[in-house]
Amino acid sequence: MSAQVFDQSNITEAFFEAYRLLHHKAAGRVTRPLSTFRMMFEWIQRGLAVLSCAMLNEKPVGFALISVYKDGAYYSSGCEDPNSTTFRSAIFCNGKRYSG
Repeated sequence: MSAQVFDQSNITEAFFEAYRLLHHKAAGRVTRPLSTFRMMFEWIQRGLAVLSCAMLNEKPVGFALISVYKDGAYYSSGCEDPNSTTFRSAIFCNGKRYSG
């Protein structure tokens, strides 16, 4: 298991789409409109959030979207692959240190 943090310097639409699709899979349904996910992606692009990803064998198994403001970081959204038998990946993502 490894973790990677995506911020405005390295986020891609393709990787963010992986987050959106896993969010849908984990919930078993669409829980947010596409416009909300577009806003979240824009937050990352503008430096207002980061997306942490837990990966197992190079495959994303969990994500945590973390809003950043001044000296604080605030959990906003997350998901984990319901088919993964690993430990709570969202917690693993939140523990990854970000120093952007």
